[in-house]
Amino acid sequence: MQYAELERVFSACNDWGVLREQIREAKFGAALAQAKVDEVRSALLAHQTDLARPSSRDGAGTHTALITQKDELEKKRREILLQMAAYDARLEEHERATEQLRALQQALEERATL
Repeated sequence: MQYAELERVFSACNDWGVLREQIREAKFGAALAQAKVDEVRSALLAHQTDLARPSSRDGAGTHTALITQKDELEKKRREILLQMAAYDARLEEHERATEQLRALQQALEERATL
């Protein structure tokens, strides 16, 4: 990464504290979505193993609703995981750029003392 790129990264109006908070929120959202998915899976398994009403119309509707809910929650969980990956990548890029900037500043300071 060039010095000009580092200057661009650090002159941008990014609030890295906000980014870290968004990452925490995304991780929390993913955990909640996973808990909901697990809950729906449990309900679906309980429904599938309930042999007392295999031909009930109400049971078929419940089964379909649970499958739909499970699919929606899986989709939401995947979206949250993608958000988390994007936030993590941005944070890693920032940390890498920060380290490079420190190294460049140290090199400039060493040159200035010569």
